[in-house]
Amino acid sequence: CALVSVAMCSSLLKAKQPVTVGGKTILPSQVLSPATDGIKVSLLWDTSDPSNAKQVSMGSALMIHEATYSNELAKNVSKYGHSTAGMAGSFARQTRSKTLVLTHISSRFNDKKYEAGELNPMTEALVK
Repeated sequence: CALVSVAMCSSLLKAKQPVTVGGKTILPSQVLSPATDGIKVSLLWDTSDPSNAKQVSMGSALMIHEATYSNELAKNVSKYGHSTAGMAGSFARQTRSKTLVLTHISSRFNDKKYEAGELNPMTEALVK
């Protein structure tokens, strides 16, 4: 493996093949842990149309989605490539995400439903 890429060594080890580097043989069992289940986290930044991420976002344990505008300012989303809180909530429901965290919240955001926590029961907001 000294003359091939690290990616090649990694691929061989993941395929349960030993790799020899500098005269030393490395067995997969020496460097790889058993596979474990993880969680899916989806990050969606500055988008007015997250549809391209729908399939990979399905069933996310956590979705972090920008929500620059309140629903009253929805006319600005395509112009500036941002989402409303309602759009983010809708996308989280479509993808069956368990928890939604809104980010990139504009100082213009003044949605009374949001402030009262009524926007969506699975929504949390990170505010400076």
